[in-house]
Amino acid sequence: GCTDCTWTQYNGGTCWMKSGAVSKSDAFSTSDSTMVCGVINVGTTGQAGFTTRYWDCCKPSCGWPNKVSGSNAYVKSCRRDGVTRWSDGNTVSGCDGGEAFVCNSQMPWAINDQLAYGFAAASIPGLTEQQRCCACYKLDFTSGPVVGKSRIGQVVNSGPDVKPN
Repeated sequence: GCTDCTWTQYNGGTCWMKSGAVSKSDAFSTSDSTMVCGVINVGTTGQAGFTTRYWDCCKPSCGWPNKVSGSNAYVKSCRRDGVTRWSDGNTVSGCDGGEAFVCNSQMPWAINDQLAYGFAAASIPGLTEQQRCCACYKLDFTSGPVVGKSRIGQVVNSGPDVKPN
């Protein structure tokens, strides 16, 4: 079942992130053939990494057709207003002289003071961009002002300046 996130074609493409305690027994079947399930694979070991932040407003690199492994879905981009979505995934990024930008809805949000959801650019050794695009990962912070807190992030971008992990 879909325990962490679900992608559908609703409203031109929507990622539904789950909140609260959810288990596979909470999942239910659907006849929506456009749905793509996301289940966070909780491995037995993790790797230390680092996080950074930026907001360049460019079209996400996962916003091109065929960027999601096993699906024809892609991250939607918006017009300059940040709200009106493009229906054509081939619209050129505003950072390359085109008209596609990141949507304002791709901002993080807090579930409570210990858990937040959001979107991320990521470079993960051993995974191609297609394997990373739209995958969800849980980050447990081990230092800094957010030590002890967690964030579940969906990979929507992979900038060339993003270092592995």
